[in-house]
Amino acid sequence: MKNLIIVVLVLVLLAFGWSLMQNGDADIENKEDTVPVTIGEATLPNGTFTADADKSTLKWEGSKTLILNYKDSGSIKLASGVVMSENGMLKSGEIVIDMTSIAGEATSNTKVPVTALTTHLKSTDFFDVEKYPTATLMLKSLKKTEVEGTFLAEGDMTIKGITQPVSFPVTWSEEADGAHVRGKATLDRTLWDVRYGSGKFFDNLGDGVVDDMFTVEFDVVGTVALTPAASAN
Repeated sequence: MKNLIIVVLVLVLLAFGWSLMQNGDADIENKEDTVPVTIGEATLPNGTFTADADKSTLKWEGSKTLILNYKDSGSIKLASGVVMSENGMLKSGEIVIDMTSIAGEATSNTKVPVTALTTHLKSTDFFDVEKYPTATLMLKSLKKTEVEGTFLAEGDMTIKGITQPVSFPVTWSEEADGAHVRGKATLDRTLWDVRYGSGKFFDNLGDGVVDDMFTVEFDVVGTVALTPAASAN
């Protein structure tokens, strides 16, 4: 049951994963430093994990490359999340993110209100939420790692109609309010055609360069309904 919960949370995050801006000249390979070594597929109990969108949280953070300690941060909401396993293996997993909910909550830019950050993120410069109101993570596998209690979630993330493979470590815990899947993903926004302020695509941006890499820290809360094992004939 614990492994199943972890699988679900992974999907959510990432979800995410899109959320903003972070390391203009950084390459996708930079994620290797944070990806734990896997040691095999996770064995899952038969059942269904259903995420609670109201209890779950997704927090994003981005930065500007040339401005020391410059940070933008905020939140985005989970729309839904269901992960199913059968015969000890992942059967299906889908996490849906409500892109229209993306919001800025803090910014180092003292010249504009934080509401301007929210408006910008929703615009065609970034996630074009009017045209693409949701993002989806389809979970493909959940693997055990050398780090006790940590799993590697792998799947396909679709943002702005573009699908890219993603992976990130997650942990789980069972608490009074439900099962928690927690983790932090580092994503390259340009893989989903979010190019605003990217040093990869634009010259002479000066200190306006927005990092390509951004992080999404998540805590997906849900419930697990186990499926009784079929009796042998």
